[in-house]
Amino acid sequence: MSGFKRRVVERKGMKKQKEFEDKLLVENLEDLAEGEGEVGEVEDFLDEE
Repeated sequence: MSGFKRRVVERKGMKKQKEFEDKLLVENLEDLAEGEGEVGEVEDFLDEE
């Protein structure tokens, strides 16, 4: 499992904070740039917002 699902679980335990969400999105995009994760995962994350 990529770090993506782990970070989503961490996020659900926190209040919605713009700073945290921005950081999470940046991490997901960095994972994609490194070839980790899949585009579908990021799209799913964006749909949840």
